Amino acid sequence: MSLQSYIQTRTKEQWQNFFRDQWIAGRIFVQENGEIAAAIGFCVGITAVLFYKLFILVSCLVALCYLTILVTAESRKEHL
Repeated sequence: MSLQSYIQTRTKEQWQNFFRDQWIAGRIFVQENGEIAAAIGFCVGITAVLFYKLFILVSCLVALCYLTILVTAESRKEHL
C-alpha cells in the first residue's frame, strides 16, 4: 500500500479528528504524569538548544507531513 493510498483511506475531517484526539491524549498524559512530562520537556528543551538547526528541521518536516496529509486526503464534501 502506498503512502498516498493510505492517506486517502480517511477523509480530511477524519485525519483532523485523529490528530485532535492524539493531541488531547498527550495533554491528558501531561496532566496525569507531571514528573515524566517535566523530564521529557527538559530533555526536549536541552536538545532544542544544543541542536537548534536539527530541531527546526524536524519541526518543519513534521509540519510538512501534516500539510501533505491534509492536502492529499479527500474532504467529506468531495467524498460524497
